[in-house]
Amino acid sequence: MFISFSVQYLYGELLIRCNILILAAILLFSSADIGATSIAWKMTGQVDQAAAIASLRKAIEQTSPYAEAQMLFCSDFTLRRYLAARNWNLDKAKNMLRETLDWRIKFQADEISGASVFENGKTGKVFVSGLDLQGRPVLYMRPAMENSQMDHDGNLRHLVYNMDRAVRCMDEVNGVGKMVVVLDCHNYSARNAPPLRTSQATLGILQNHYPERLGQFVIIEAPWYFHLFFRAISPFIDKVTAQKILFITGKDAAARRAALAQHFDMARFPRELYGDAELAAVFDARSYYTPEGEDLT
Repeated sequence: MFISFSVQYLYGELLIRCNILILAAILLFSSADIGATSIAWKMTGQVDQAAAIASLRKAIEQTSPYAEAQMLFCSDFTLRRYLAARNWNLDKAKNMLRETLDWRIKFQADEISGASVFENGKTGKVFVSGLDLQGRPVLYMRPAMENSQMDHDGNLRHLVYNMDRAVRCMDEVNGVGKMVVVLDCHNYSARNAPPLRTSQATLGILQNHYPERLGQFVIIEAPWYFHLFFRAISPFIDKVTAQKILFITGKDAAARRAALAQHFDMARFPRELYGDAELAAVFDARSYYTPEGEDLT
């Protein structure tokens, strides 16, 4: 894809001034909608989805044996997402899925407990709480609450813990296979951004191992350069992706609250973000990272 010099410059500025996690979520995590892709393939008759899913499952089962946890990960919904992410190319989807399975084993993703990431997350910088009006789990990101900036491994484990927690909240049988990310930019600056190494690793995790998982990306109190960057990059991203990105703007708090109320139950939305709920009712670190708290998400 051709990117002009001005866009490259803005990209560089964003890397310096912001967390690349924002770029990752916007440009990669928010890939084409799986529903739209599926409909398009059905209409053209180019792919028999059920046959493609069965072929991918067979290819994975014939690979070096995976443990039960990895095979449970390979639900039909998961296989469908990986196929959609690779335009229903079986070989590419197979390679992508194998890489994810191997990564989850090496990263020990299924063994991350709340207690093991409590110190990284006790400030509430990333957490999952509640559903939007479409029944999708909501993952809150509050980068100003960063408390372990230099703990590369710990922050990645905390990210994966919360991503997997959001996935477990999805009701894929009833069509909910995506999450909503709410990015709270209050008091955010380059001072609380993670090192580039952590940002690059975050980029890779979201891009390679959580395809087709973002339903909407809501940005509250975005700095001016976010808007500038988005306007510059908009011509280079597809319409479906662009529609997933929502900047909450308005001349006053009432206008911003009204915009958010179109997507969320404000009685359960944090007061700090124009809602009615006390933050402790939305996120309490003492209970969130316990097994009981995980069951209540």
